[in-house]
Amino acid sequence: MIHVPWGRARRSAAFVLLPEFFVVPMNTTILIVEDDNQLRSALGRWAKKHKLKPFEVASAEEALALLKTQTVDLAIVDKRLPGLDGLELAEQLIQAEAERPVVLMTAYADLDSARKAMNIGVYEYITKPFELDDMGVCVQRALQHRDLLLENRTYREQLEKQVALRTEELSKEIEERKKAEKALRNSEAQLRLITDSLPVCFSFVDANRRYKFINKKYEETFGIIREDVYGKHMHEVLGDEVYERLKPYIDRV
Repeated sequence: MIHVPWGRARRSAAFVLLPEFFVVPMNTTILIVEDDNQLRSALGRWAKKHKLKPFEVASAEEALALLKTQTVDLAIVDKRLPGLDGLELAEQLIQAEAERPVVLMTAYADLDSARKAMNIGVYEYITKPFELDDMGVCVQRALQHRDLLLENRTYREQLEKQVALRTEELSKEIEERKKAEKALRNSEAQLRLITDSLPVCFSFVDANRRYKFINKKYEETFGIIREDVYGKHMHEVLGDEVYERLKPYIDRV
């Protein structure tokens, strides 16, 4: 958004009372990068009045040096600075911390600069001269936007942690299941080895009388192959006559 003089009319409606109730979290820090001493001081006084903690510097180089030792929640940057210009500084600030809003000030508004500012992620583009009340509206919205971004990042990080934790739990569960299946296969192999050596028919059926296991003698006696009968009902495999003959013995089990 490019702020132009008619922005004052807009302020007279919904935002006129906002500076009187300008509320920000304690210890909120704001970086003011402006080579005009008078404007930089005015912004610094305004920030202190509204319980913000300002860091005032006159160049991009000073700003970058300060950021090595200080944490900044929001930056107000003049586009035209000596040395590294404001757009380049804004880009570095955003790359270093995407959630930190940057407000760019300029006395020479043009669409190309505004477009470039928006493309690199500048939160708002405001033209000089401006009312401090307008800056107050902009700063409060920028800080609210920052809070939303931080909440989203926190939520995303928590979600990623939960996903990672659940993935680890599932991996362990899968590994335990594989171990259990291996142990079961070993047990089945041992059962098959033992029962195949028995001289009598041996079978195991579930509650529905469907075959789960038969031994070698059972195969030989009834002329069937164990893999073909697993899951089938005894009646289906043995036939009516044999099943009815064996049923009394089965019912005792």
